[in-house]
Amino acid sequence: MLIELMWGYVEWAEGRYDLAIDRFTRAVELGEGSSDARVQVLHSEAVAHLGTVMQEAGRPRDALPLLERALALRAVQIGAEHPELASVHGNLGAIHMALGHHEAAERELLRSLEIRERSLGPDHESLAQTVSNLGALAM
Repeated sequence: MLIELMWGYVEWAEGRYDLAIDRFTRAVELGEGSSDARVQVLHSEAVAHLGTVMQEAGRPRDALPLLERALALRAVQIGAEHPELASVHGNLGAIHMALGHHEAAERELLRSLEIRERSLGPDHESLAQTVSNLGALAM
C-alpha cells in the first residue's frame, strides 16, 4: 500500500493525473478494512489524495464523496478539531463552489477558516486562500 501511495505522489507531482488516480485508487483498495492503525492512517491519506487529484483533474463530482469520506475517516483518527482537517474542509468548499453548492461551500470554507484561525492565529498566511475563496463565493 505504501508503495502505491508513494508512486501516487510522484505521478501527481509530475502532473500525470490519470496515473496518480490509478495509484491512489490501488492504495485505497489495499487499505480497505484493515484493523492496523498505521494502515488506517495511510488509507485515509490515500482517500484524501485521490479526492484532491480528482479535483485537480477537473472531476469535482468524483472528488466530493472521496473528500467527504476522507474527512470522516481522519476526524475519527485525529479529532474533528485537528488543524490538518482545515485543508480538507477548504478543498470541500472549493468543490462545492465548482458545483454551484453555495451554502455547502460557505459552510466548509468557514469551518476551514475557523480551524486555521484557532490553530495558527488570525494573521497566518495560510488563511489567505480560504478568505479568498469566501470572497469569490460572495460575488
